[in-house]
Amino acid sequence: MSISDLILQAKTKKAQSVLFVVGSAPQVQVLDEWTQLRESPLLMSEWNILQQSLLSPQQKTLLENQGHLLSEGLFGGTRVGFSFYQKEEAMKVWLNLELASKESLEHPLPPILSEKALAQKGLILISGANENSLCASVYSVLAKMNAEKVFSAAIFSSGLFPRLREEKGLFLYHQDFELVPSALDPLIAGVDVVIFHGYSDAPSFLMALKLAEKGKFVLYDMVAPSLFNAFRRIYSFIEPHLGRHGTGRLAEVLELALGQIAMRGLAQETIYAYEILMMKPQVRQLIEDEKLNELEELLKTASENSGMINSNQALLQHLVRRRIDIKTAFERSRDPDALDQLLKKVGI
Repeated sequence: MSISDLILQAKTKKAQSVLFVVGSAPQVQVLDEWTQLRESPLLMSEWNILQQSLLSPQQKTLLENQGHLLSEGLFGGTRVGFSFYQKEEAMKVWLNLELASKESLEHPLPPILSEKALAQKGLILISGANENSLCASVYSVLAKMNAEKVFSAAIFSSGLFPRLREEKGLFLYHQDFELVPSALDPLIAGVDVVIFHGYSDAPSFLMALKLAEKGKFVLYDMVAPSLFNAFRRIYSFIEPHLGRHGTGRLAEVLELALGQIAMRGLAQETIYAYEILMMKPQVRQLIEDEKLNELEELLKTASENSGMINSNQALLQHLVRRRIDIKTAFERSRDPDALDQLLKKVGI
C-alpha cells in the first residue's frame, strides 16, 4: 500500500493525525485513540517519498542541519501540517490532517465559554485528551470573538495553528516559539489576549498565570485525560515555583475551567461534550485549598440550575438531542455506573 493510499485510508477513517516512523507500522489517530494503518513497517523508500512530496530543497537542508522541521503543505491535494524528526537512527513524520477550512474547525461552544471569552478577563482553562480537538475549540473561541469584538491577540503555539481571517480581531502568530520571559515581553506589548496552545508545561502555565494577574485575558489549553487530571498537573507546576500561596493566585484569576470529550456523532461528525466548572466562591476556595476530591464530588453532584455540568450530564444532553447513541455515551463516560443511574433517572 502506497503512502498516498495510506493517507487516503486515514482520511476515510476521519483521522486527525498520521504517524510514520521508519521501522514501525504507520499509525493513525481517530479522536484520542491510535491504531495501526497496516502491519508492515515504514521503509526508507517511503521515508524518501514523504520528504520528496512535502519538503522543498531548502527545507531538506534545514532538516539535515537541525534534525527537525515543522511546517505545512500539500500532499496529493490535501493540505496537511507536518513535523519531520531525523536524528541518528530515529526518523519519523507526523501529519496533521485537520489543517482544514474554517467551516471544518468551528463548532458550537457552551454559552458560558463564549460569554467569558467576550468579557476578556482572567484565565480560561480548556483541557482535553486530543490536541487537534483542543485546537478546534480554541479556534472556535477566537472566531466567536473575532466576529463580535475589537481586540488584538498573540497566539503562541508549539505546533501549527490555523490562521483566522481577520474581521474585528488582529492576530499575531508565534509558532514553535520557545517561551522565555525576556523574549515574550516585547511580543505581547499592547496585546489584549494571549493564547497558549500545545505547551502543557510548567514554564508556559506560570507565564499564563502571571499574565492573567497583570490584566491580560489568557486562554490556555492542556492535553489531559480529564479536567481534574489537568488540575493535578497544574498544582505540580505551582508548588515548586510559587509555594503555598500559588493556588490562591490561581483561584483568584481563573474565570472558567472546562474539560472536553470529543466523540463521533450519529452523522459521523465530531461532537464535543464539555464538563464545566464555574468559579463560584465555594469552587475558588476548594481550588485554593487544593481539595480536588471535594471539588470533583461537587461537580458530580451539581444541580442542573447551578451552571456547572459534569461529563455524564453533557453526554446525556447529546443523547437527548439524538446526536450520539448510548453505546458511544458509555464508551466516552469516565463513570459509566453514574451514567447508568442518570439514564434510569430520566427514563432512558
